[in-house]
Amino acid sequence: MSPKSAFVRFLISAVWLGLFGFGLVAPASATVGACNSDATQICADISALSFTTNGTSSGVSAGKATAKINATSFSFRFASNAGLARKWVTVGFFDISRGIHLLPAVGDPTESKACAATGVIGKSCVVQTDAEGSATFSVKILNPEVGKGFSYLMSGPAGFSSGSVRINYTVTGTDKVAPDTCGSDQTRVCGPITRLSMTQNNRSIKVAYSDKGAGAATLSTAPAEVTFHYTSSPEYAYKWMFMKFLNAASGVLTIIDAGDPTSSEACGAADAVGNGCLIQLNGAGSASFIVTFAGGGANKTVQYELAGPMFDSKIVTISFGAATVFATALAATPKISVAGTSGMIKLIVLNAKGKTVLVAFAGARAVRFTPTLDSQTFYFPRSPGQVKVG
Repeated sequence: MSPKSAFVRFLISAVWLGLFGFGLVAPASATVGACNSDATQICADISALSFTTNGTSSGVSAGKATAKINATSFSFRFASNAGLARKWVTVGFFDISRGIHLLPAVGDPTESKACAATGVIGKSCVVQTDAEGSATFSVKILNPEVGKGFSYLMSGPAGFSSGSVRINYTVTGTDKVAPDTCGSDQTRVCGPITRLSMTQNNRSIKVAYSDKGAGAATLSTAPAEVTFHYTSSPEYAYKWMFMKFLNAASGVLTIIDAGDPTSSEACGAADAVGNGCLIQLNGAGSASFIVTFAGGGANKTVQYELAGPMFDSKIVTISFGAATVFATALAATPKISVAGTSGMIKLIVLNAKGKTVLVAFAGARAVRFTPTLDSQTFYFPRSPGQVKVG
């Protein structure tokens, strides 16, 4: 059977079994052997296929595996026995997260070391086993991100598909549950209320927290837009966060900006109408959304919290007064970095705009200058010496 024919049969099998949207059910009798309806192909359990990432063996447990962000080269190996020599193996890749690209290595599939070009077009690998009934092939991964991943399975003639394996990228390369992940739903975050902050006109709004964790803030009674920011880490990339307003005083309106929640910059429309915000975090584990406050008369209040399955955070109470109370702005600390090259020094000055920079070289006169930008680079034909900001 030709590789092209094997690939066509893979597609028929995939559609029949619901690969593109309806889930998979592996036959209970799936082991390793020639397919009953086509002895030129191998029908095998997914456990017959192993893989390494960047040369390191990776384990599969309960149909799941993890990989670190630097795992950009996967090497798959199918192993059986000489009784299955020169037969065809088909491995399909699916449920590939948006932004990730899989590039199976293309070559002569009869050499048992690369995939047929016709299969690669459909994100599968069709390869022929060698005299020992084994085959290997590699897959290059472009743009891997924490929280994203892909799945793979083995298929054969129409009516057969193995179980599948899901590979997800994590910060640590393990499936250890992160502390802010909801216990009953690991796609959601159940983090402390302190992960949510507010700004208005690019200025941070002050939230004072008590020793019990509850917060308090003051906004102007005038209608205004406030941007909420959820900040965590890549460990929580692409998980979902839900916040909600509650106990609003009569007349107080919280108008939540709705849009595409997967953009990490707007809330789901249905939840926004219900006075909440369901939003997906970005690759950095963060998100932001806009809320317009109106009707906030003097001494009126509204509260907000983070919520999840069987979880409610501490509450922040917003009171309305004559003016918004902003957090005290901290002055940025000036920083100097020095890199020496042959006969030259590269000096990068940060957060020192308008300040006097003193560069002192051993055995030479000190040089003073004033940066005109917050980030500026200077070069000197000297060896590095003492550097101070004054």
